Amino acid sequence: MTESLECRVGLEDGRNQSRSLSLKNKTLSLKTAGDWLVRVTDALLAWQYRAHERSHLMTLDDRMLRDIGLARADVENEAGKPFWRP
Repeated sequence: MTESLECRVGLEDGRNQSRSLSLKNKTLSLKTAGDWLVRVTDALLAWQYRAHERSHLMTLDDRMLRDIGLARADVENEAGKPFWRP
């Protein structure tokens, strides 16, 4: 089964021309795979950093929290979020 994607390409004189792109034999290029791997790695590292920062925030005492302008309730609210949620 051949899937096709219709797209409109604007030409310089203002006319549109239809072209189709066959996805039947499309393979994942190394650049695409590399880009995907970088995005996944970045997301995992951001999640790990976020989880670490939230756990560290929970270790601060009330005096330190006052110094940075946070209340204990703010910290508990932030620490209660899942690691993937900013």
